[in-house]
Amino acid sequence: MSVADGLGVPAQEGVAHEGELKPPGSVKFFYSLGQVVESGYLAVNSFIFFYYTAVLGLSGTMVGVALAISMCLDAAADPLIGSWSDSVRSRFGRRLPVMLIGAPLTMVTMGLLFAPPSALSPLLLFVWLTLTKMGVRASASIFNIPYFALGGEMADGYVERARIVAYRLLGGIVATVAITYVAFAFFFTGEAGLQRGEAYPAFGWTVGVLILVAAVVGWRARRALPHGLSPLRALRHGARGRVSAHHQHDPRGRGA
Repeated sequence: MSVADGLGVPAQEGVAHEGELKPPGSVKFFYSLGQVVESGYLAVNSFIFFYYTAVLGLSGTMVGVALAISMCLDAAADPLIGSWSDSVRSRFGRRLPVMLIGAPLTMVTMGLLFAPPSALSPLLLFVWLTLTKMGVRASASIFNIPYFALGGEMADGYVERARIVAYRLLGGIVATVAITYVAFAFFFTGEAGLQRGEAYPAFGWTVGVLILVAAVVGWRARRALPHGLSPLRALRHGARGRVSAHHQHDPRGRGA
């Protein structure tokens, strides 16, 4: 996949004159949309606890244990996901294929998390919460870990990488505010508010779809690299450019 295709940005604009990778602002904007995946599942955490306790009647202890189990297993899975992403070799680079798997899975597991089958016993409801929350966290990690790594590979200078992180964090803030607004403006309205149990499945699937759409648009940030190079090859490309520039200005380099 060509890096500059589809953005209307010439490929050479992604690279500074000295070989430094510097993606344009439009690419950083598209990249920031991918933060919706992490911010989305974090924003719904408070809704999950209220839904399963106050609406579905599961005890707070069982909900807490289910969430703790999912968090521990996610912590164990993260290094494996990172190793998997690093080992991928494809025409699209190391990160995009893994992200392509994580985003749809996050949408599906998010919807299922808020749509348990009716009339489940407390034990089965606990099992459903544990499995679906584990699914959401694992699926989001499959997207987020290569997504975060891609941000570092889009540039090879400290300042430019800091700008990319700033775009990403700003995108997360906007996503959290937007999801909270959507929740109370369209789903949990009126006097019943969060007690409207029938609104939670639609809310969960809506958040899942928003996550998927933002991730798909965010994939355009993969186009930040020059001439369709993979992130690792792009960094080598930039390093060669700096070495070449150094030799051009260094008398010892010219005399070598």
